[in-house]
Amino acid sequence: MPSGRRDNPAFGDDLEHRVSAARALRPVFEARGDHEGLIRALEVPEDADGNLVVTPIATTDDGTQLWKITHNGVDTHPIHVHLYEVQLLNRVGWDGIIRPPEPNELGWKETLRVSPLEDTIVALRPIIPHLPFDLPNSIRLIDPTMPEGAYIANTTQAEADGLPIFAFAPNGEPIDIINHYVNFGWEYVWHCHILSHEEMDMMRPQAVGVAPRAPTDLAISVKGSSATLTWTDNSANETSFILQRANDGGFVSGLVEYELAPDTTSYVDSTIKRNQTFYFRVVARNLVGDTWDYSDPNLNEGASFPTMAIDSEFSNTVMIGTVPTAPAAPTALSASVQAGPQVLLTWTDKAKNESGFVVERSDNGGAYAVVATPGVKTTSYTDAAVSAGNTYTYRVMAVNAGGSSAYSNEASVTIGGPPAAPSNLQGTAARQGSKARITLTWTDNADNETGFEIQRATSLNFAQGLLTVGVGPNVETFNTGNVSRNTTYYFRVRAVNGSGASGWTNILIITTP
Repeated sequence: MPSGRRDNPAFGDDLEHRVSAARALRPVFEARGDHEGLIRALEVPEDADGNLVVTPIATTDDGTQLWKITHNGVDTHPIHVHLYEVQLLNRVGWDGIIRPPEPNELGWKETLRVSPLEDTIVALRPIIPHLPFDLPNSIRLIDPTMPEGAYIANTTQAEADGLPIFAFAPNGEPIDIINHYVNFGWEYVWHCHILSHEEMDMMRPQAVGVAPRAPTDLAISVKGSSATLTWTDNSANETSFILQRANDGGFVSGLVEYELAPDTTSYVDSTIKRNQTFYFRVVARNLVGDTWDYSDPNLNEGASFPTMAIDSEFSNTVMIGTVPTAPAAPTALSASVQAGPQVLLTWTDKAKNESGFVVERSDNGGAYAVVATPGVKTTSYTDAAVSAGNTYTYRVMAVNAGGSSAYSNEASVTIGGPPAAPSNLQGTAARQGSKARITLTWTDNADNETGFEIQRATSLNFAQGLLTVGVGPNVETFNTGNVSRNTTYYFRVRAVNGSGASGWTNILIITTP
């Protein structure tokens, strides 16, 4: 998020924190500055591409992050982190020596020692307090000391005046920053606990996104073609509610979402149909971050800042209509490779009461996963998320509010690579009255092509007079038909299939008689 920065010299410009759960050890051994050789003094296993071969320290989903704190000052600082537990992993001195934690530093703490000329490696995890009341978000102006709408950074004017630019989006685009309200979630700090250092603002902010409390007591009443839904709002920090409607209790088929304003506790759906079953549920959402539109075609394109949407648990589910019997299973599923590559699926719809279908795919014998949910009466689907060298197996089932059918038969395809390139392109030209004809021959080296592309041009780079003709598989000859006499033509041939095209043959140059 854009903000004014007030760094303290005690931390220096090299203060940084890293979120790196997947490659947790990497920051410890990163080269930096004039102590490159010392930091890399410890040998670690690497693969042929130079990547570390290590087991991640943390792969949990509890919000744990790994930070590296670099201290290039002269004082030792007791650093206190609010709302987080912190565990010291190790220290790496700028002399290349790794210093493990002292016995009294083991385990989860709130405060740790950061010594000069060391990289301090810590794990942090957020600890959300259990309170008898709910806490709202911190929604405030970026700079509370300035009025709303005031320029924090007028980059457009700075550029016009030839002055330096100081405001940039994360993608590097220069931006104007106008003071506006931002949802910072819960705002806390981490700081030095030495009083004189605190008074010098030796602290840094942190924004924590917290899920809202779930809405409850969802109820529904129907009158004609309208359904009125009501619920209890239990949270103080939602930025919106998301009401979901679907044709089945799994909220897969016919899923529609309505985004509603915060503090909303009712909604009237006037789009329901008689004699049809619908399921409803609602979730509270907290969108934390700067959602201001920074895009300005005169200054930047696509500039924005990170945001995070945190959802509550779903409310209870309510239903209107009657539960139908489960649909009959689709049959005759088939799969074929198309150009792209893509896989075309077709099946026979045997049900008369389905609300949609679920298409599942297994990659190379792995577990099935849902790839599509086509609507009612659908009998085909094209899967474009495939690649050469893989085997895909598909199955389809019909669904409605009463449940799902049995699966169809399975259908598998293997997507090979592009075909081998043809070779030995040759040709002869013969006069044909006032015109000429050219006969081409080549060697077919592939066993998986679906055809060949033949290109003819009047320039060596195939930029002028280009004509492309296709022929079927296993063909090794082609006749141009009538062409101009006393003209030089350039030819090349390649094989094609659903996975792509081969390389071109040699270029054949022929001048007609």
